[in-house]
Amino acid sequence: MKLFEDRGPARGSQPGRGRRGGRAVRLAGLLLLAGLALFSACSGVEGLLKGIPLLPATPSPTAPPQATPTPGPTAAAVTPTRVIEPPGEMIVWLPPEFNPQGTDRAAALLRGRLAEFEQQKGVKIEVRLKAASGASGLLESLSAASAAAPLALPAVVALSRPDLEAAALKGLLIPLDGLSAAIDDPDWYPYARELALVQGVTFGLPFAGDGLALAYRPAKIPGGLASWEDVLSSNQGLAFAAASPLGLTTVALYRSVGGEVEDAQRRPILQTDHLAEVFELYRSGAVRGVFPAWLTGYETDAQVWQAYADGRVNACLTWTSTFMKARLPDSLISPLPALGSQPSTLASGWAWAVADPLPERRQLSAQLAEWLAAPEFLAAWSEAAGVLPTRPSEFDAWQDVSLKTVLGQVALTAHARPSTDLLTSLGPVLEEATLKVIRLEAEPSQAAAQAAERLANPESR
Repeated sequence: MKLFEDRGPARGSQPGRGRRGGRAVRLAGLLLLAGLALFSACSGVEGLLKGIPLLPATPSPTAPPQATPTPGPTAAAVTPTRVIEPPGEMIVWLPPEFNPQGTDRAAALLRGRLAEFEQQKGVKIEVRLKAASGASGLLESLSAASAAAPLALPAVVALSRPDLEAAALKGLLIPLDGLSAAIDDPDWYPYARELALVQGVTFGLPFAGDGLALAYRPAKIPGGLASWEDVLSSNQGLAFAAASPLGLTTVALYRSVGGEVEDAQRRPILQTDHLAEVFELYRSGAVRGVFPAWLTGYETDAQVWQAYADGRVNACLTWTSTFMKARLPDSLISPLPALGSQPSTLASGWAWAVADPLPERRQLSAQLAEWLAAPEFLAAWSEAAGVLPTRPSEFDAWQDVSLKTVLGQVALTAHARPSTDLLTSLGPVLEEATLKVIRLEAEPSQAAAQAAERLANPESR
């Protein structure tokens, strides 16, 4: 932007004196003309005039030669345009767990990837760390910046699936349809494609996945836990977040037997017969001590994992990210056992999203998101970061053969968790019914029917 200043009159000019001088000159000229007219009316005036020597005329100042301007377009044809400078700096927001300035291999790989983009595109990337959640977290910071200082928004931001959904619905993100065709690449797991979409529109490029799985100690459970029959006959307690207000474990098992969580109008539903199958499993486990009553106090995955890490249980349902972060030497992980005919689990994860406030730079921001979600980078980074791959080709570079086999099964059978709106409706209903069954306070079919009724008629809750 250029700044123009209005400087006022030139230095040394005296506006008052200039106006008085001009009036005096005009008065003298009028008197002279009147005198000449009087002389011309008298006889012999020509002779008199011939005797008067004429004064030479004062020459007018000669203007310096000027170049002839080249004709341009007419005013009607001129379209005002903005001069866009090349973007010198791009801001990227990340949670601390993906800090590229860390000391581990994953940080070094990400740091190098960002530096390579800077070199290729001639830009400077500034990384700013934001909390994953809370008042100063990524989502709240996006909302605050959008309302108060839009130019402070990042070009690219890493968001969890729940935050990606919320930010997209609030209008804080730029849809990638039209900016990037990367999600059309066949090298994505189905769950990753689902994570990228919000109401059918692409808002992110997934780079880190997370799936619900089963962790156990093989020394305590030598035969493993490949099926629910194995679990029920193990005589071992299996911990899970039974009191979670989201009810994700129940949702995962319910969907694995073919249960639907929404109708054609995207309204939440529960199918009684399918839900009763899940509650039959819970009741059988409660009777055998596999799902003890104290599970009703566990609301979060952190509580479940702490019980497992402390040795209070030798098996638990947990997220792959939790297992990968801890990597306990006495533990293995396996896919969630199939309750129905086909194995199925839930997945979440993280995706790169574009929030760039400058329209002229959004294409470049989309290119940065593609660069950070490219398979050649994620192949090495995903194992180092301990995340579930979002692309099948990533496993080609993994060194841990046994782990990539298990996680490959998890990724292949996973589906994205339901939307936050759905879980807000489903979760409390499923939580209440689950706790009743584990406490042996309700029969499975009764609990399923009551849950479906309460979902359909919220006022009855």
